[in-house]
Amino acid sequence: MAFVTRCALSHGSCLAVVLAAAAALASLFGRLCAEESGGRGDWHVASVSSLRPSTVCATAEGPSNTSALKVVHRHGPCSPPKSRGAAQSPVEILVRDRDRAKSIHRRITGASTVDANRGSKGVHMPAHWATASLGTNNYVVTVGLGTPARYFTLEFDTGSDLSWVQCTPCKDCYEQQDPLFDPAKSPTYSAVPGGARECRELGYLRRRSSSGNRCRYEVAYADGSVTDGDLARDTLTLAAPSDTIPGFVFGCGRDNTGQFGTEDGLIGLGRRGVSLSSQAAGRYGPGFSYCLPSLSSGTGYLALGGAAPENAQFTAMVPSRDLPS
Repeated sequence: MAFVTRCALSHGSCLAVVLAAAAALASLFGRLCAEESGGRGDWHVASVSSLRPSTVCATAEGPSNTSALKVVHRHGPCSPPKSRGAAQSPVEILVRDRDRAKSIHRRITGASTVDANRGSKGVHMPAHWATASLGTNNYVVTVGLGTPARYFTLEFDTGSDLSWVQCTPCKDCYEQQDPLFDPAKSPTYSAVPGGARECRELGYLRRRSSSGNRCRYEVAYADGSVTDGDLARDTLTLAAPSDTIPGFVFGCGRDNTGQFGTEDGLIGLGRRGVSLSSQAAGRYGPGFSYCLPSLSSGTGYLALGGAAPENAQFTAMVPSRDLPS
């Protein structure tokens, strides 16, 4: 049996879908909602068992006129088994849904002052947040790196510029499911010198200790997560073995801590020249598009260049003074 739980709050309402075998979960959310509304909870239970995600992966095709990476939910059946991790419990899903709803509500209610100053009607979401509590950055792609290509499952983030993976030897790396990238096993790997153009263009990401034949970077995310390492080049393999970007610039992370889950790193799609979208523009054209699966048991795509689908919706990439991208 599954349950839909609805509670009325003082500033609106929240709707959570809880897939569970026990009615206790519904009462749990009722109590949470009552706490949020000062004890004035008003909740109802209805069966929605048809909404339970499938355990079978349902694939969808991306655009055929460009390079399209498959996008999957990190906890769904389409995710690589090594990177999938433990499935979220109904309680975990419930709590994260509640936290996301609260975050969105805070952003919307506080948007009027910010938008008046910016002259915009947009709602600004925390693009750099990868926090476990909000459950963001739930979608991953798989790419190959090095020669021969070794495949890694990475989060993709439109609010980040630098792509990176964890590398060996590593000073402090979090636990991931796949082996760390070993530069010594890839003959096409090379370090970016401290005086190279790519190093200078890192801007605020470039560490002052960069010099000689070594360009150091450091990326600090809004949730406190940090990756620190060397800027490097190697061959990136995308949707097919022949679909490659030689000399792709990325971060070889050697000191990485924070809320990265068990993924092998991150793909950055920001506006700086070091992002994947910028480096791929010469081959595939500028811009990118993506489609997120409507269910965790489905697949979407991340397409580089090419014409946008007719039903595409466009979102401006809003710059931030605190976290420029």
